[in-house]
Amino acid sequence: MDSGSWSSDNEIEVEVAKVDDFKNEEMKEVKVGEYGSVLLIRDNAGEFSAIGKKCSHYGAPLSKGALCDKLVRCPWHGACFNIKTGDIEDFPGLDSLPVFK
Repeated sequence: MDSGSWSSDNEIEVEVAKVDDFKNEEMKEVKVGEYGSVLLIRDNAGEFSAIGKKCSHYGAPLSKGALCDKLVRCPWHGACFNIKTGDIEDFPGLDSLPVFK
């Protein structure tokens, strides 16, 4: 990858945690190399998702929010996001969240 550009077409692979570091229905903010941090989530079925770490409403840290089934709820104003798609499920979120593989 050249040092001057980054786009959504680029992919990186970085080990950010060990599977055993997460219990079911647990979420943690993890650093992804030099690219920043994401919210890594293990759902109640043991599957992992990675989404943007901040609420699109006022930037609250979603790692401090509540995880219920396939949704994460913002700790400040209750915006709710789908952990698989990043879509807004309940307002006052302003936009969907980025989703990572």
